[in-house]
Amino acid sequence: MNVYRLSDSASAALVRRAETMSLIVGALAAAVGIFIAFRNAQPASVWPLVFAIPVLIIPVLWGVRRSFRRQLLSWQSFELSLSSEGIRRRMTGYPDIHIRRDEIKRIDEHGEWLVVRTTRPGPGLIIPKGLEGFEEVRHELLSRHHVEKQRGSDHQRLVWSLLTVVATLGAFAVLALSTDPLIVVPLAAMMVIGAGWAIWVVRRSPHIDERTKRTIWFVLLPALAAVIKALSTFGIE
Repeated sequence: MNVYRLSDSASAALVRRAETMSLIVGALAAAVGIFIAFRNAQPASVWPLVFAIPVLIIPVLWGVRRSFRRQLLSWQSFELSLSSEGIRRRMTGYPDIHIRRDEIKRIDEHGEWLVVRTTRPGPGLIIPKGLEGFEEVRHELLSRHHVEKQRGSDHQRLVWSLLTVVATLGAFAVLALSTDPLIVVPLAAMMVIGAGWAIWVVRRSPHIDERTKRTIWFVLLPALAAVIKALSTFGIE
C-alpha cells in the first residue's frame, strides 16, 4: 500500500485559493446587502446602519479567518492510501472515505485535481494536484479506469458563485419589500427548498468538515423569516 500526503506549500495554496474566492463572494454579498439597506432605509436610520455594519463585519471576518486556519490544519493532515483493493482518504475533522476498486465508476480529470466517481450516490473523492506523488496516483488510476476530461475552471466557479449570491440577495430583498402574496409565497417556498437542499448536500458530503455540518442548520433562520413574511401577507401572525 502506498501512502501520499500534501506538502505544506500545497496545503497553504489550497487554503489561499478558497480564502480568495470566499472573500470575493463575501465582499459582493456585503456590497449588495449594504446597497439594499441604504436604498430602502429612511434618512433617520442611515447612521445606525453606518455604525452597525463594521460591528457585524468584524466578527464575521474573525470567524472566517479562524475557519481557514482550521482548514489549513485539515489539509496538512490529508492522507491518501492507494492499494490494489481500493483508495482510502483520511483527513482531520472529516469522515474517512474508503472506495473499493469495483466501486469506481470513472475518473473526472480537472485542471487542478482528480475526482473519483463511484457507483454510490453522492460526491466523489477529490485528489488535489498538490499531492506529493500526484502523477504516480494519476497514472495508476487512469490506467485502470475510464477517464473523462472536465471543462470548467476556478474562474467559472467563481462567476457562478457570484451570480448565486446576487440572485439570492435579490430574491430576499424582493421578498422583504413586497406585500403581494403572488410574489412573496413563491419566493418563500424557494428559500425553504433551497435551505433544505443546502442542509442535505452539506450533511451528506464527505468533503465538508464536521463543524460546518453542525452549523449549516443556521440556514433555516432566513428560511423561517421568509415563511413568517409569507404568512404575514395573508394576515397570519
